[in-house]
Amino acid sequence: MRRLVAVGLSILVGFTMTGCAAGPSPSATPDATLTTGPGHGLTVAVSTPVLADIVSDSVGPGVEVWSVVPAYADPHTWEATPREMVKLTETDLYILMGAHLEAFEEGGAWRRAVDAAGIPVLRLADHLDLIVRDVVIDHGDHVHDLRDGDPHVWLDPAYVQQIARVVSEEVGALDPPNAASYAAAAVAYGTRLADLEQDLDAALGSIPPDRRRIVVAHDAFSYLERRFGIEVAGSVIASPGKEPAAGEIAALIDLVRSRSVAGIFYEPQLSADVARMVANETGVPVGMLMTDSFTDEVDDYLSLMRYNLASLVAVLGTEIASPLMN
Repeated sequence: MRRLVAVGLSILVGFTMTGCAAGPSPSATPDATLTTGPGHGLTVAVSTPVLADIVSDSVGPGVEVWSVVPAYADPHTWEATPREMVKLTETDLYILMGAHLEAFEEGGAWRRAVDAAGIPVLRLADHLDLIVRDVVIDHGDHVHDLRDGDPHVWLDPAYVQQIARVVSEEVGALDPPNAASYAAAAVAYGTRLADLEQDLDAALGSIPPDRRRIVVAHDAFSYLERRFGIEVAGSVIASPGKEPAAGEIAALIDLVRSRSVAGIFYEPQLSADVARMVANETGVPVGMLMTDSFTDEVDDYLSLMRYNLASLVAVLGTEIASPLMN
């Protein structure tokens, strides 16, 4: 069985809701995130850190999981290097979301590397009922076409339940002697996800109707909007990697005022400057939500969602300790 030499950034442990950093520490060096266990012999590459964490919890500690995109990078703009392509040759399975989430997937070099590695590929979007929207986001060097489905499914934990089952079955098929172990890990993870869903439903359901309209950093919150009834009125950054022009900022200020937006949110992998500028101009509170990337303090999916829960409730005006980075 092929094994991956342990390289890269260690995943930090311990999540503290108060005083979380808005991004990586200055000394952090981006690299492939690696999750290791005692191992049944399988190594799985996963496209992004958030998905890698979900996959790791879905199959348990017997599988070695690494993230292609580094821990603090934006998967919409990050580009693969020969290092990641070489690591694929020491991997047994490659898992990605698809639906244009991973920009590096759009290039021929990465696809050729996957083909050359000769490993099976699990495209999660093929197994999920995605929200389809008539939106095309221009990232400059590529487009994010939501007409093929919005890939940010993990913002609704019910979709993560589905992912856990799909992943455990796929890994079990590659390693039949340990299939029962992977299935048990998925069930245990599902229990934790169900607890998260219950907490989200209760806390977000308590937000008053007139405080449920927000502006987010980029257009990635369709699943949270549909599942929990938090209306997304607009985005601070129309295209990640491209700063908004002065006219776009002025239009956003008008939108916040005219739509009675209750909160403005940025993301740790994107600049908070415009969000703060609009918040200062309109008097609307600002906070952080997380989608595609982790921070030093929030380094797993369950903590990411609980951070988002606390941030939404704090900004939108109910009683909970605020994790805001004002």
